[in-house]
Amino acid sequence: GTIKVGGKQSVGILGMAYRLDAKNKLVVDEFGSKAAGQGKVTITNTKDITMTGENSIGIYANNNKTGSAVTNHIVTNSGTITVGKSSGASTAVAIYADKVTVKPENGTLKIAEGAVGVYATPKTIVGEVNKNLGTIHFTGKNAVGIYLKGTTADGDSILRGNKLTLKEDKGTTTGKIGIFYDLQNAQTSNIEIDAANANNVIAYYTKNKDLTVKAPITLGQGSVGMTGTTGKKFTYGDDTSATTNVMTLGK
Repeated sequence: GTIKVGGKQSVGILGMAYRLDAKNKLVVDEFGSKAAGQGKVTITNTKDITMTGENSIGIYANNNKTGSAVTNHIVTNSGTITVGKSSGASTAVAIYADKVTVKPENGTLKIAEGAVGVYATPKTIVGEVNKNLGTIHFTGKNAVGIYLKGTTADGDSILRGNKLTLKEDKGTTTGKIGIFYDLQNAQTSNIEIDAANANNVIAYYTKNKDLTVKAPITLGQGSVGMTGTTGKKFTYGDDTSATTNVMTLGK
């Protein structure tokens, strides 16, 4: 069905391995140790989730079961998730993924000013091998399509897939980023980014470590293929073929 929620800091769908009680403690095996399906997050969106308030979250998925593999907790989106803008110290997020696996399944995430499409905490897996990552549709400036987080204690989040498509509403101006790496290890990406229909976009951005991209990048006007913080090394292509890895620039 369709979900439409107003109000600031709202959540469209909340999924947790275990719920919390009034004292903020985990309620483990609430229905007995043999009850099927307990301690797993399974969320599937095939239609529309629309969050109109600021700092809202479309899907919040939290694997809070200690030691449970991220592959046991699945968020699937083949529909459209729309979130409003971010304000203050908070952030609007279409899919907030905490130690789970996100399967985009060619879905669309529409994100407004300052928002994030997918925020992946350490250990989270975003995407599937040999499948597309869907579409990020920017409806405002200073937004990030996929934000990958890593920490020294918990390691990095992981991005998989073939292709990410970026689109925009007219007038969204600057500050839009396709994939943002905030990780602890150098990264090599084989994910194609098609941003032909989005201007003033950064396809790949790395905050902490070096980045290598071995996939086509197609850009619109005023866009950048790869960049990051000062001192990082950027490598594009693998020198195997003149047609394998091509960066197409906008006018």
